[in-house]
Amino acid sequence: MPRILIASPSDRVRSQLSRILTSSGFSIFRICASGSEIRRSLSECDNTLLLMAGLFPDAPPEDLLSDFKHQLQILLIARPMIIAEHSCHGLFHLSYPCSGSTLIGAVEMLMQMQVMNHPQRTEPERQLVEHAKSLLMTHHGMSEPEAHHHMQTYAMSHGLKMTDYARQILEHTANAAQSLQETDDILR
Repeated sequence: MPRILIASPSDRVRSQLSRILTSSGFSIFRICASGSEIRRSLSECDNTLLLMAGLFPDAPPEDLLSDFKHQLQILLIARPMIIAEHSCHGLFHLSYPCSGSTLIGAVEMLMQMQVMNHPQRTEPERQLVEHAKSLLMTHHGMSEPEAHHHMQTYAMSHGLKMTDYARQILEHTANAAQSLQETDDILR
């Protein structure tokens, strides 16, 4: 299930959106007040619905879609004039102000679209990714979030699924271990 991220420069709007969504049974992953918070939050998960009420100079929606394209849906909630200036492929929008029921309907639709476009990993795939992260942590001194971010970033920039990159890491590690064993056998 996609994680919901709420972002707005306005405390009041963030609070309103959070209240509307939680009262309708949605769980909020994080609430952000700046573009850097949005980017940091997006780097921590790979399936996100961002409700962006207003704009952030350091995180325009077009840039976020470009940087996190395989893991992100954005619902821009703004005045019609702002929406017209920020219309691009993959960016959904609601005109502000909007009713709570309109917001909930849009969120439900986008959640379903994200689920269809981002199928959940099977248990073997999840274990594969976890094993690859473990190897990165052990051999490269990364923390778990650093290993996850590295895998996610590399996979996205090379057009791979994270599970495919995990397989590459495991194969490379196995080949390196085999080469070391062969060298040890020759030296004996």
